[in-house]
Amino acid sequence: MSDSDQNPMLLRLNRSGQARRTSFGYETDDHPRLDKVENAISYAAGITAGFALVLMVVITCVEVFSRAVFGQPLGWNVSFTERYLLVGAAFFGIVTAYRTGAHVAVTSIFGLLPPGVQKTLQIVTHAMVAVIFALLFWYGLQAALSAAATGEIPPKGATELPIPEWIWRAFIPLGSIMGMTIAVIDLYREIVAPPRMIATDYDPGDNFEEYEQ
Repeated sequence: MSDSDQNPMLLRLNRSGQARRTSFGYETDDHPRLDKVENAISYAAGITAGFALVLMVVITCVEVFSRAVFGQPLGWNVSFTERYLLVGAAFFGIVTAYRTGAHVAVTSIFGLLPPGVQKTLQIVTHAMVAVIFALLFWYGLQAALSAAATGEIPPKGATELPIPEWIWRAFIPLGSIMGMTIAVIDLYREIVAPPRMIATDYDPGDNFEEYEQ
């Protein structure tokens, strides 16, 4: 059952039809199959980022308890949090944030522009996001492959866990390819829509309406 089934007030009017907000994206009547692909990617990324945040809290609590009660700090928790949990939360979380429109946005000026200009800006935005994700994917992949080829791993006896470096570096290209896929799909949806129709502005600021089913 989707969020829109549980809460009928989550049915909104986007520029090309009705958009139903879910926990990890939107459902529309225009491209339901593409919605499923984007929402599935957003779901996988969101769950991964959420797990990283929960694990961060758990490890921090264990560290405080171990240090205060036994006088024995974990030692490896700082590097593990910085390299794995923070990177995972950031690069997977940004995918879900992009799909769900969770980033801070001021649409006051955008809403005053003519439909044709709004559509052009939507296309330019999706293209720029896709290019940025593509660059992150490329350079992140090179870093991960380099670490794997050289066998980078923390030395034994260090305060870091002996986990190969390429694993945490792989989070960057993985999250980036997921984000790039969503951006490319949105770009496609905007391009194939009629010239003056906004297809991917699912929550158009103060101009949306809410309906009860």
